[in-house]
Amino acid sequence: MPKSLTESSTTIPICSINTPKSHPMESTWLHGIWTAVPNLPTTTTNSSPASSSATLVEEPAEYAGHFPLFHNGGGDAFGSLEKVSRKSSIATRTSSLFDDDDPLADPQTKQRRWIAKVQEKAELARLAWIQNSRSESLPATTPKPRRLNSDALPFVPITRAESIPPPDIPLPPPPPPPALPLLDPLSAQTAWYPAFSAGCETDDPREQELQATLLIDGRLWNPETLGYLAQQFCCKGVEAKTQEPSPVAQFAKVVFVRLKNSCGEWCGTIFLDDLTETVLGTFSHWWSSDSPLGIAFERPVELSHVRSAVCLAAFIGDLHNLRVVTSQQAHQCLRLLLTELTTLEHIHAIHELITHATDKLWKSKDGKAALSPFIHEFGLRAGTVGDNISVAGLQFGRNEIHLLVVELTDKVRSYAAEDQTPRPLRKHSNSVSPPPLATQAGH
Repeated sequence: MPKSLTESSTTIPICSINTPKSHPMESTWLHGIWTAVPNLPTTTTNSSPASSSATLVEEPAEYAGHFPLFHNGGGDAFGSLEKVSRKSSIATRTSSLFDDDDPLADPQTKQRRWIAKVQEKAELARLAWIQNSRSESLPATTPKPRRLNSDALPFVPITRAESIPPPDIPLPPPPPPPALPLLDPLSAQTAWYPAFSAGCETDDPREQELQATLLIDGRLWNPETLGYLAQQFCCKGVEAKTQEPSPVAQFAKVVFVRLKNSCGEWCGTIFLDDLTETVLGTFSHWWSSDSPLGIAFERPVELSHVRSAVCLAAFIGDLHNLRVVTSQQAHQCLRLLLTELTTLEHIHAIHELITHATDKLWKSKDGKAALSPFIHEFGLRAGTVGDNISVAGLQFGRNEIHLLVVELTDKVRSYAAEDQTPRPLRKHSNSVSPPPLATQAGH
């Protein structure tokens, strides 16, 4: 025996023996075994402790699951295990724990040999446990890899996450909507506006042809710019003019023809549709009592707004006379004025629309069908207008209203009569004429 094993008089603690590095759970098992050594039943055989058939310890039942090699019921790496008689006393088992057939071996040597044997069994049990764990964790059959879908959409990762503030932090107020630009400042900066303005101010046909050429040719027109051009014609049409018919309506017809010849049929059609939609929509907005800007006696209205509304009725009559507005559309405007007729200004608007539309308004199919109902309803509704019922503050009496109604109905009958020269309307008195812009009473 080496001197370190036979002559050492120092007792080596069990816990101080270096063991191979193992799994953390293995250290727990060994600690449990070493702690339970004094209370475990033991037996000795004639074989040496180093023999593979020697059995020193009969393990308790609680360690059976951790050391399957100890309880396999047959031969193992150490041979068959001998069962220990549980009838022997604790003292006998404890005293025979370190028995050895070597008479020269001291108790410390026997203790080291026994510990080495226990470590060897624990290592074998650890390897068996690892093998069982690996076999249980593996699936019975290896799954087949799924085939890729060639028709699947490509995955595009989100490169920017939406920034959402926490719920406890109030959101900032939304930005105010951008202010709508006024038509006049924008139109003054438009490149084609000088030609447009010059064409609306002259009634010379050749001059209007020239300005229409400067306005249309050499420019790229799209639905947006054509709609803006139609709005500009509507703004010019509501201005108070003394000429009859209005040069604005004549220039609109010239521009419409130029667009068809220069840019194509579709371009002229878009402009015509935008022009009629803008004009008729504005007329309905200004003369309907349901509209916030509708003209009504109980609602205060600016004098300039009243003048623009009456001029718009005359502008629609001019567009109908030039075949830009259809007869059906013109009669719809006339029907709206009859339905809303409560003031002197409604009578003035009817007078301007019929006068500027001329006899073409009543010689069509729609005009002939609406002739008799219009004369009857216009006389009834105009008779209900009382004295001085004017949103512009005009002073007039019922006699002036009666004279104006008679003149207008006679003119309508003359327009619808066959082979009859239209008679001009008699000039009505200043008390019922459209109020001048310089006079404003009550508003």
